[in-house]
Amino acid sequence: MYAIVLAIPMIVGLTGPARPDGHRFTLQTVNGRSIETPRVSIERGVVNYQAGAQDADIPLEDVSSLTPPHAPDRAGRVDGPQRVVILADGGRLAGELVADGSANNSIVLEVEWSEALAIPYSAVAAVQFDLRDNAAAEEALAALLEKRDGGHDVLIVLRDGKPVTLPGILEGISPQSWSFRIGRQVRTAALEKAYGVVLGSSGPSRRGPATLHLLEGDSLTAWVRTADGAGLELDAAALGKVTVPWSSVESIDLRSQRVVDLSEMVPAEVVQRSMFDAHWPVTKDRNLQGRPIVLAGRSYSRGIAVHSYCALTFRLDGAFERFLCDVGIDESVAPHGSAVFRVTTDGKVAFESPSIGPTTPQHVDVDLKGVNVLVLECDVGDDLDLSDHGAWAGARLIRARIDGIR
Repeated sequence: MYAIVLAIPMIVGLTGPARPDGHRFTLQTVNGRSIETPRVSIERGVVNYQAGAQDADIPLEDVSSLTPPHAPDRAGRVDGPQRVVILADGGRLAGELVADGSANNSIVLEVEWSEALAIPYSAVAAVQFDLRDNAAAEEALAALLEKRDGGHDVLIVLRDGKPVTLPGILEGISPQSWSFRIGRQVRTAALEKAYGVVLGSSGPSRRGPATLHLLEGDSLTAWVRTADGAGLELDAAALGKVTVPWSSVESIDLRSQRVVDLSEMVPAEVVQRSMFDAHWPVTKDRNLQGRPIVLAGRSYSRGIAVHSYCALTFRLDGAFERFLCDVGIDESVAPHGSAVFRVTTDGKVAFESPSIGPTTPQHVDVDLKGVNVLVLECDVGDDLDLSDHGAWAGARLIRARIDGIR
């Protein structure tokens, strides 16, 4: 089994008790509440934080994001050429190849934020050798990552600046070179002779509920085991146990079992009408033009895009306690478009916006306790239905606390 070994210098974390005002952690809860506190710790799935002069607890399952105080900018510790390891679970690690690990089928990569770690090749999706801007090569890498083939690896080389893909088998990577088998021939060349390599899929990968965004641009998915004044102890499927200092963390996103993205659900009914016989299919997690949903400059990775008039009916059977999202006209059609957004619960209007356009999105927070049927309407605004590219951005349901889910 191949493995990647990461040699990563430890950075001292933020230590001590409470930090002064202006240097606080921010907790966002699944129901939209924001908590600022000078101190947090995590133990056995519970976040303990300072609330005024007292301590308070909140289940980790009730936290959607955590942002620590940010340390002053630091000089980079990686001096050599940067390479990127893209993990099968979506993580990204950038650093310098500093030693030859071919004896134990590994790569030694020096990054900024932790100690040496071993990553089996089964947990790696790709290694990018050339980080210079090249839009065509970036698109080729992204396309290969979306359709990884378990039967072979793919080497990406550049010819006259254009990507060429070569299927085969990766034999190994050292700090200076790669070896790649094409048919019966093994080719070895300097790292700079290829843009990167995408490894064949070895099956589904475990993805932890926490995604750490690090100040160096790295990212990790993991399970949070503990946290104290210095940093976090994680269980990352690709890396095993790792410790990350708060001083290297930009933010943490947490996927709670209590949160269900509405785009994952199938509507029981969809009703659409158009004044000019134009038909725009309902789109999940993208706007109506197939690009990310953007409301007033903010981008959303999840949500539902619709064109007025559109009514979506969801059967909830009393299983949820809140509905949260932002509504508005997608920025792609600005300055045109306007719509009225309406939320109905069991036949009663629980939220209705005025006619709003691309610059005036609104937040929606609706109580769903005991609600069986949820209807979301995007209705015609001030300008008939021209350019009414509406979005239920970040739409999510908060599951009620039942069956042991907290």
